[in-house]
Amino acid sequence: MMSEVLLLSRFTQIRNMCRQVNNKLQSVLPVYYMPMNDSKTFIRHNTEVTRLCEGIVSTADLALQDLDKIISDK
Repeated sequence: MMSEVLLLSRFTQIRNMCRQVNNKLQSVLPVYYMPMNDSKTFIRHNTEVTRLCEGIVSTADLALQDLDKIISDK
């Protein structure tokens, strides 16, 4: 039972991080075709998106481990 709760928590974390990435991408979508006058802003944006994506991947790896454990326990 505890494993299922942990897995659900990880899925919730993944969903929230995906939402954050989507929001970040949507924030620059209207200006992607404009010249980059302020490249520091875009570098910071890319760094934040990269950090979030790395978090998604690591949390997904943990969720897969949790799922393997749940399946093997049944």
